[in-house]
Amino acid sequence: MVVTSPEIGGTETHVLYLARELRRQGHHAGIATAGGPFVPYFDENQIPVHKVEKLGEDHRRRSAAKIASIVRSYDYDVVHVHDKDSLRLAPYLRKLCPQAGILLTVHGKYMGSKLNHLYAATDHIIAVSPSLERWIRDAGVPAVQTSCIQNGVDTAAFAPVLHKTPYRRLLGLPLSGPLALYVGRFQSDKLAIAEKCLEAGEKVARERGNFHMVLIGFGVYGRKLSRDARAANERLGRKALLVREATVNIAPFYHASTVVIGTGRVAMEALSCARPVIAAGCAGYDGIVSESSIAVQSDHHFGDHRASSSLHASRLASDVGLLLKQRTYRKSLGRAGRTAALERFSISQTGAQTLALYEEILAAKDKATSLFEDSRAEGEDRD
Repeated sequence: MVVTSPEIGGTETHVLYLARELRRQGHHAGIATAGGPFVPYFDENQIPVHKVEKLGEDHRRRSAAKIASIVRSYDYDVVHVHDKDSLRLAPYLRKLCPQAGILLTVHGKYMGSKLNHLYAATDHIIAVSPSLERWIRDAGVPAVQTSCIQNGVDTAAFAPVLHKTPYRRLLGLPLSGPLALYVGRFQSDKLAIAEKCLEAGEKVARERGNFHMVLIGFGVYGRKLSRDARAANERLGRKALLVREATVNIAPFYHASTVVIGTGRVAMEALSCARPVIAAGCAGYDGIVSESSIAVQSDHHFGDHRASSSLHASRLASDVGLLLKQRTYRKSLGRAGRTAALERFSISQTGAQTLALYEEILAAKDKATSLFEDSRAEGEDRD
């Protein structure tokens, strides 16, 4: 798998868990990358990391040649790219690795118009949500060349717990009172979501003296959000809003929370932990995730690829307040979320679907090669 500069977020976590699952099933899976903050997590999980120093826009041919050398040396038969920079290498990889399957997973609409020009260099494109797959097809990619395989969650690692207090003590969080958690990148595409969470958190904190909200993320706007949280806390007269740096070990934060706000993988992981979830993403607001709404919200990638409405702090504060008031409702949402995670989002399902697609592509390549060789042999016989 190729990830240009892995930071700490949903795409990188997707790659980590998929690679782990493929290895658990007996396959060799490794990562080609130029390096980034997430690389140590691959190392910790014994995922081989192949450093490609010049993986980037100005060195595409050289980068592709290095990856092709890795493919030959380690006998990989699939190259699976996961971001727009590695997608640009696809035309070169197609020429340099003709026998390998070339796949792309699209994690968001940031791929833009590049799909129009580069999809032909791949054997198949995977979308992580149904709405994103429709968007890919609308961009001109043939339906036969696309599939939807949603993010996979380790439902054993992300599982319900009986008590929040030990996790709050471990994380240095308030031991009592309701706690809302937002997890997402602190970068330009998701900055507005974090800002609305702080605004909503301040509204709820004015009504509930024991309420806290924690924001966790990675990105250049972390300092800005920390300043905004400090200013809100000064207005409130207490430290109700907290901003923390991103961590891959996020499960304890879900366990410590009363309500989780997030999108994409965050929503899936929190649902797997039986936490009530409010879906808010790049595309807008999808609201409280319930048994009756989860099919549509999953289609939307929980607000990241499509949404039912715009995100407003007042609506978010209202929904957080509603969940805090109704303990029985929260418990029922948690049970429904856990059931949905087991049925829809388990990493074993994602791994099985991905492996089946790999095998289908490689079988088609083998068949095409065999037909070509038979045709050439017939031509030589006629000569």
